[in-house]
Amino acid sequence: RNFSVLPGPTAERPDLYVYDLCPFCTRARMIFGLKKIPHRLIFMSYDDVETPRALIGKKLAPILHLHGQDPFPESLEIIKRVDEDARWGLPLLQKASGREDLKLFEKN
Repeated sequence: RNFSVLPGPTAERPDLYVYDLCPFCTRARMIFGLKKIPHRLIFMSYDDVETPRALIGKKLAPILHLHGQDPFPESLEIIKRVDEDARWGLPLLQKASGREDLKLFEKN
């Protein structure tokens, strides 16, 4: 596989690299649907080590590649960055509540 043949993202259309049936990838994909953001969805095979390593240096997904920026992983960071980017309208998602009782519950 030759990674370099893939064109990069455009200012209007980011690239999202995912594994099929990955719950973290599904979570990252949802913000694009909720905000109706055109994007290029690139499915990687589970045995494809070359593509994620070329993008972020390790085998991990999802990976978001925005025009003019380095690609980055982590589904929650992808969701936050996409939701808060003014190019795609006002944020849809609520901020974390900061409730201490929920933080304690998560720890236990």
